[in-house]
Amino acid sequence: MIFGGTAIQTLVLCVMTIRCDWDKEAEKARLHISKWEASI
Repeated sequence: MIFGGTAIQTLVLCVMTIRCDWDKEAEKARLHISKWEASI
């Protein structure tokens, strides 16, 4: 049962990783960092 849960968790993580738009996520992170730099 534990291995089944681990397999499902791994499968879900793989699907989420493949479907994510990494360029868009990087742009959002860049915006957050620039906000922090501006406030310092």
